[in-house]
Amino acid sequence: MVDAKATGRNRRRTAGAAHLRAVLAVATYEDKVAVGVWHYSKRLPETGAADDDHDTPRRSSEGGYVIGEWRLFGRGADAKKQVSGFAQLGFASPTTNRFGSYFGGGLVATGWLFSKDADQVGVSVASAQEGSTWRHNATLAGGRPLKAETTWELSYLSQVKKWLTLEPDLQLVEHPNADAALRNALVFQLRSEITF
Repeated sequence: MVDAKATGRNRRRTAGAAHLRAVLAVATYEDKVAVGVWHYSKRLPETGAADDDHDTPRRSSEGGYVIGEWRLFGRGADAKKQVSGFAQLGFASPTTNRFGSYFGGGLVATGWLFSKDADQVGVSVASAQEGSTWRHNATLAGGRPLKAETTWELSYLSQVKKWLTLEPDLQLVEHPNADAALRNALVFQLRSEITF
């Protein structure tokens, strides 16, 4: 789902990771399609304009999304090896939101590594595209905006013990914050879950 108000690098970068974690979790369905729309009733200032500019036009803000998940291999509850895929598409008003569109997708394989039925490996990509209004205003302010930030992700979820799950996660972020002045970033994180 696109979070049109998220302008920090970390919130955008972790959007794909959060969905990948959600898909990695055991689900009771094999296929799903979700559609949603949103609208702010309050009119918002044009994105990228100076905060103290009281003459900034105020406009409506709306958007929507489509999410799909499919079991590609290993259908049925008794399947020991499975492959699932997901795709996401989101959009938001480019005049009031820094990011006007988002797309993401990935694959999750279950039971393929180390003879562990519950272990999962996932690969995904997430890309947030800046809207034309933000790029125009950022350029006027002396910035060097790019069109998008894209994150490539590789994740492995392992049930180490009955009560302990570990998930190492590696991400390559191309054009962090969609800023030409920033170099690509390699991010590693290790998540853990303890169940009592």
